[in-house]
Amino acid sequence: MCIPSTILPISYDLKVRTDLTNFNFNGSVRILVECFEKTDVIILHSKKLNITQGATTLMREGGGMVPSFKKEPWLNEMNEVLVIELDSMLDVGSKYYLYIQFAGPLLNDRQGYYWSVYTAKSGETR
Repeated sequence: MCIPSTILPISYDLKVRTDLTNFNFNGSVRILVECFEKTDVIILHSKKLNITQGATTLMREGGGMVPSFKKEPWLNEMNEVLVIELDSMLDVGSKYYLYIQFAGPLLNDRQGYYWSVYTAKSGETR
């Protein structure tokens, strides 16, 4: 699914903790986005991610009022996106910080964040 260009990311502050024993990960991201068209929906790619309920926030850069969430952000699994519905429109030209906590499995399907093995010159599998 192609996500709308109503808002676009400017920067990401990403923190990920990887558990190679249980093949999973968790973390958080703070995304600075700019609104280019009035919208009351934020859509982000979220393939195989579990979003931590109650931990998503939206703040205007520099402070000020922001729309509230209509309901808890939800996953559209068919299109592999996170949908955040707002109770009013974002302002064109304004920048916002979107904070999300997440977790997911480390798979070996070479998509997204995955694990892999290789053989070193010594013959050791790593």
